[in-house]
Amino acid sequence: MVFPDPITVNVTIEEEGLPARRIARVVVEGEELQREEKKILAEVGKAARIPGFRPGKAPRSLLYQRHGDLIRQELRNNLLGRGFEGIREQGVVPVRVVDQEDPDLEAEPPLEFRLTLDIQPEFELPEYEGLTLHRPVVEVTEEEVEQTLSTLRSQQAEFNPVERAVEPGDYVQCSYVGRIDGEPIADEVADHPMYGTQENTWEEAGDEVSPGIPEIAAALVGMNAGESTEVEAAFPEDHRVEFLQGKTVTYHLEVKEVRAKILPEMDETFLENLQVSSVDELKDRIRQSLESRRHQEQEEAVRNEAVRQVASIEDFDLPESLVEEETQGALQSHVRQQLQRGVPEEKIHENNEALYASARSNAEQKVKSDFILDRIAEKEAVEIAQDDLQHYLQSYTMQTGRPAEELVEEWKKDRQALQRVQTQLRRAKVVSLLVERASIEEVAPAPAEENAG
Repeated sequence: MVFPDPITVNVTIEEEGLPARRIARVVVEGEELQREEKKILAEVGKAARIPGFRPGKAPRSLLYQRHGDLIRQELRNNLLGRGFEGIREQGVVPVRVVDQEDPDLEAEPPLEFRLTLDIQPEFELPEYEGLTLHRPVVEVTEEEVEQTLSTLRSQQAEFNPVERAVEPGDYVQCSYVGRIDGEPIADEVADHPMYGTQENTWEEAGDEVSPGIPEIAAALVGMNAGESTEVEAAFPEDHRVEFLQGKTVTYHLEVKEVRAKILPEMDETFLENLQVSSVDELKDRIRQSLESRRHQEQEEAVRNEAVRQVASIEDFDLPESLVEEETQGALQSHVRQQLQRGVPEEKIHENNEALYASARSNAEQKVKSDFILDRIAEKEAVEIAQDDLQHYLQSYTMQTGRPAEELVEEWKKDRQALQRVQTQLRRAKVVSLLVERASIEEVAPAPAEENAG
């Protein structure tokens, strides 16, 4: 509830310890507290319907008896709101409330409460007009077309049982038991069973980057179904499984079944499945797809360079809560992606400290860039129009298959979700502005091995 004559509060800003964190102590004198309470009682009294009293004439005690929770909540909200106004009046702009004490309305005046805040940092806006950016020339080689064609064939490959010795690339059903000095180690590596005992697992023969035990993948080559052998695997001193560090394990390996990877012929059926009439047409389509993807990557590279350049100014204090939130979000995304790729969870977490350090470093750059883009948006009066939201909704529908109306309904229920989208779109428009005002030079594309990533 907003009143034209706000109460007076005394706000003291103190440093908390973290660079962009402050503690605001808000003090409300007894007279001001009574004045605010009277305003709320007057508003509640006008709306209340209490038998025996005209609107606005019911006594304070009866209003508290009937609507005490509402009155107290309104009073707390108004005091907190006035506290935040007092903070901004001192030139401090909160970006995140880290901790908030609710005003204790039962305490003897003056009433005091504390707010712990992460605040907007101060920095000099860098020069962002006339950047020099670099756009890689788009090139698609015949070798890349052939590689993509090979991948398409692999995706439609069949794995057929064969009665012959295992060849590199075959998929082999096998079992193995690991022992040290004749004693099974399965119990010692129970949290990492792939290093102990496996029953009827599938391995790619000769796979040098096997997520399991490369020595087993190598030993499979040349074996036949029904055969067994002994395989020694020496583990390094810094192996992620402590029990295995510096040890050599002997694995008893048995082959159960061999399946060969059979690539489809590029015949009429293969072409029909891909909705083309000839190999040449398929290659043209692959080339166009690669060129389209490269153009998108090219534009993304230019935009990323623009952000890096404006964010290359000297570091400034960043709100810890925003950095940590960004860090955790990146870590969770990384774990999801790795799990979707089939990477074992224990392997994902085998180097958590380095993973966290990398994610935090990237998060700091992201938060820094966001503050700079937001400041440019403010200076350039960049706004989000209805058309921007419409384009976003169209893109959302195409990418997710969900009706745009569903997202609109979510925005109605969660205004912060809408504000996050608007902020995202505003920053994207700022980056477009940077690119439009930049000088762009064409450069040779990165080597093929870098593009492959």
